[in-house]
Amino acid sequence: MNQSTYVVLLIALCLTSGFQSHPRRLNTAAKSPTQAYEKTFALGDNPTLILENSSVQGNIEVQSWDHAEIKIAAEIHSANTSVEASSSQGVLNVKLRRKGQISTEPVHFRVWAPASCEVHLSSLSGKIVVRGVRARLKALTTDGDIELVDVSGQSVDATSSTSGNITLSGPLNYQGKYHLYSAMGRINVVFKESASFTLDAATGAGHIQLDGFGLANERRSERHVEGTYGDGHAILMLRTVQGLIQLQKQ
Repeated sequence: MNQSTYVVLLIALCLTSGFQSHPRRLNTAAKSPTQAYEKTFALGDNPTLILENSSVQGNIEVQSWDHAEIKIAAEIHSANTSVEASSSQGVLNVKLRRKGQISTEPVHFRVWAPASCEVHLSSLSGKIVVRGVRARLKALTTDGDIELVDVSGQSVDATSSTSGNITLSGPLNYQGKYHLYSAMGRINVVFKESASFTLDAATGAGHIQLDGFGLANERRSERHVEGTYGDGHAILMLRTVQGLIQLQKQ
């Protein structure tokens, strides 16, 4: 091997080593939303919000605030999907409209509403989170999780029809009725020791754990527990087909 050939091979080896020590980085940044929607609605006292998120993986997050209006913001990751909102007599209806081929890309909603706003929400596989609502609340998913924090309306209804988990935490309405149902998912209720409620918990093939909540007038079987804690005013009706039902102290 002559000297010039040796030099060429040495340069090639150095270049190859250099490229291998600094491999190309894949672009893993999150996809930016195709569209952004934001609008505020003034609906007067005690409004009602009905929001249906029909995108498969789309989430909904609702936060109470100290304004007498409802603000809707959405990240739309589909070019052929738009938000359609209409209001009448204090009721705001929000849903998605699609043109052309159905897209699997998500639409994520964030909502700010008065604590006195009645809220009805539905999603498919997306998660629903609600914080601070003091009025009637109904949340429905196919298999998305539902998280309810500091919600204390007189009627709270949360349902996941297949495998979504449901979490309820925070103070209870003294006269509230809470109905939580998940077929295959877990129901987790987290309260302070000073909570007061009447419990009716049942599961088809799952388990029930009370974790330190000693019930008065308790009636218990392997799949069904009834009883009162404290004064027993709020009503907790918890149901699963196979999922775990668990009460925990905060």
